[in-house]
Amino acid sequence: MMFEKELIENNYKLVWSVVNKLGYLKEEKEDLFQSGCIGLILAAKKYDASLGNAFSTFAIPYIIGEIKNYLRSKNHIKISKKILTLKRKIKSIIEEDNNLSLQEIAKRLNLSYEDVVLGFSHQQHLLSLENTYHDDESTLMDFVTDVDGKDIDYSIFEVKELFQNFTKQERKLIVYRFYYGLNQCEIAKKLKISQSKVSRMERKITEMIKKYYLS
Repeated sequence: MMFEKELIENNYKLVWSVVNKLGYLKEEKEDLFQSGCIGLILAAKKYDASLGNAFSTFAIPYIIGEIKNYLRSKNHIKISKKILTLKRKIKSIIEEDNNLSLQEIAKRLNLSYEDVVLGFSHQQHLLSLENTYHDDESTLMDFVTDVDGKDIDYSIFEVKELFQNFTKQERKLIVYRFYYGLNQCEIAKKLKISQSKVSRMERKITEMIKKYYLS
């Protein structure tokens, strides 16, 4: 509990940083900050320092997710010129190489990781939907397209109701696969299980996601 409290108290500036990049009026920012803090708290509760990830990197999708949930509830979503520019830059580099991780995209564009996540979040994707993973032919499009071929607004980090249905190990797999872009061999090493088990877990997760969105 003390560790969680320190993570939260030491990262309020991170929430403000995200809020300030969204381009809303001063009087609106306080509400966005409060929503972002909910995401910060969720991230602090789920953060596992033993995995070696920086907390700020881990927390940003949660912060953005809660802010977007708040904006949707108010039917008040707008995109600043800065984010539109980010989207164009990210789209351009993905068209050149769609196997890049978020960190690699940030490095190539000389942007912060936070900016790249913001750009992706407003495209309704955390990774390119057309991205084919290294060890099989599946893409994120396979997981987020309904029976009529219409794209579903999908972000695993924003769907707490769905995310809570997975085991701790399955949640880690989702983060490694769709957030960090690791392949099955890399995930197997991280989770200390066989690649075949990773494959079985992915199939199970895929079916659960499809049922959630298509039910």
